[in-house]
Amino acid sequence: NLLDNACKWARQRVEISAEMTDGGFRLTLEDDGPGCDAAALNRISQRGTRLDEKNPGHGLGLAIAEDIVSQYAGELHFSSSPLGGLAVAVRLPQQG
Repeated sequence: NLLDNACKWARQRVEISAEMTDGGFRLTLEDDGPGCDAAALNRISQRGTRLDEKNPGHGLGLAIAEDIVSQYAGELHFSSSPLGGLAVAVRLPQQG
């Protein structure tokens, strides 16, 4: 869902990066799409939240992604991307 959203909203560019961090792993997806304002960033992963009513969907994808990540003691972080769109960071702790 995260990659699908990035591709759907991107104008031309999606960047994916992955890195090991102290105690875990971080995957970041960034797009050059329209992005969203600070108020939308705060509610973007709430069930039923849709930023554009013209596009199909039910506003569940990011909420489900966040639920899955949290089952692994991880977290999603949404921010504005330097590319101009949205950046989503998935942080997962090291297991074992």
